[in-house]
Amino acid sequence: MSNVQGPGVTITAWGGNVFAATDVGRLVRIASQTFNVLPWATGVAFTAGASCVFNGNNYQALNNATTGVSPPVHTQGSALDGASGVRWLYTDSGYGIAQITGYTDPQHVTATVLTRFPGNLTAAASASITAITQANPCVVSAVQTYAAGDPVFITGVAGMTQLNNTAGYTNQTANAATVTLAGVDSTSFNAYTSGGTIVRNASVEWQLGAWSQTTEWPRAVAFFKDRLFWGGKLNIWGSVPGLYNSHAPDFFGIQTTDSAMNEFIAGADASSVTWMSSAILLLIGTQGGEYGLDSANFSTSPLGPANVEILKQSLWRSRPIRPEILGTTVLYVQRAGRKLFAMDYTLWLNRYDSTDQSKYAFHITVGGITAIALQQEPYSLLWALRADGTLLSYTFNREDNVTAWARHNIGGNGIVESIAVIPAPDELRDELWMIVNRTVNGAVTRTVEYLTKPFEGPQGGQAGDAQSSAWYVDCGVQYNAPKTFVITGVSVATSFKNGVPITTVTYSVTNTFTAGQQVVVSGVTGTGTLNPNGTFTIATANASQFTIVLIGEWFSF
Repeated sequence: MSNVQGPGVTITAWGGNVFAATDVGRLVRIASQTFNVLPWATGVAFTAGASCVFNGNNYQALNNATTGVSPPVHTQGSALDGASGVRWLYTDSGYGIAQITGYTDPQHVTATVLTRFPGNLTAAASASITAITQANPCVVSAVQTYAAGDPVFITGVAGMTQLNNTAGYTNQTANAATVTLAGVDSTSFNAYTSGGTIVRNASVEWQLGAWSQTTEWPRAVAFFKDRLFWGGKLNIWGSVPGLYNSHAPDFFGIQTTDSAMNEFIAGADASSVTWMSSAILLLIGTQGGEYGLDSANFSTSPLGPANVEILKQSLWRSRPIRPEILGTTVLYVQRAGRKLFAMDYTLWLNRYDSTDQSKYAFHITVGGITAIALQQEPYSLLWALRADGTLLSYTFNREDNVTAWARHNIGGNGIVESIAVIPAPDELRDELWMIVNRTVNGAVTRTVEYLTKPFEGPQGGQAGDAQSSAWYVDCGVQYNAPKTFVITGVSVATSFKNGVPITTVTYSVTNTFTAGQQVVVSGVTGTGTLNPNGTFTIATANASQFTIVLIGEWFSF
């Protein structure tokens, strides 16, 4: 790569086509191999600018001194390793992370560095190979300046192809014309014919981000044990606990219990995660069955990358529709869309199992369910949307063993396209909201409609709802004819507060207005600097006049 930090860094992939145009925006993590960097040790003399490694972290000396007795363990800034020792600047933890910003070709991209890369990664020098011996050790002829101990990478060789794209070669001797591959016996390899490139310090420890246009994006999400989990095709990603936007697989090169998680659903029928729901386990629906994720040994260790298991719960199969939780029951739609299942923990099976809630009304889901939404107040109802736009409801009361399906035909041959349940503004009930498609006078119209509150008559000493408020139609518009009043006079009073003019305009008119109402004033003429025509909010009112207040404007009449 061209630099270890900053924007516009060029990343080169040796040995094959790695990148795609759809990788723009994708993350890339690159780690260094074992380089010629001295491990920290006590009593060793270092000069300013020299490097050392300790516990996987790289440090740079800021002064000329002999190391003390306290190894560097810090991960930011600088620190002394003894009273008169070396001051070490933390540089990196053996890897860096960048985000791809531009695509050049399958072997070159530009990127912005997010986490500083090891300095050795910019020292990748390449040379053309002119010959390779069949010997022990193998000797590669190439004009270069490599030092003994440098890691080398070989690609593009014709003939002796056994050397291509293999990690772990080390230069044995310092020689400007050849590289001796330590420990490599090539006597039984194919004979070298031509070509090839040898690269110093090229990393073979790298990975591209899991989410991109090239690969996939998450399709399900849920919170579980203070982690934000995402579900993909067969992968489950869990964030760092409490840091929901962090998916760091390690901290400064060390994996801990708090590191992010990347798990694979291994099952004969597992295919494509459709939903996730948090219960005693993290329940996972797939098109091939239902699974549960939790700690493998939850009694002795918390959930983490080294303590996790995913076990199959059932084989009913699921449709990609977000499930709803009613009490402790998870309600989800089977893969074909014809059945609604209720999932509960079963003690005698020691797993979650599901029961079919549609078997006594199998006809009602013909065409398949495409969406569900749960209304809990004032009554528990699961609303479901059928593929043909028919609205369904399901009454589910586990405690009293009451279940019932109903079909709701929308007036005007309305086709429901989307449903959602949200709290009402007074928070005393939930409201079902819908987008409804109708053809009105030959034109397609869509309206956003919601289910109004149930009518409640007198009960419990309360007066209940007024009969005049009973407006129960599938889609309606109420027309309130405006009342017109004649203005007989206008007066103006202006004061100032902190230099800001406050104008009160009083209109003389016989009326029934109240404060807060909107009025439209028109047809008033005068010689003032502000025409009073327009819509205003009434500040005060009585039977013979009302006032409006204008702040920040000078007004005369």
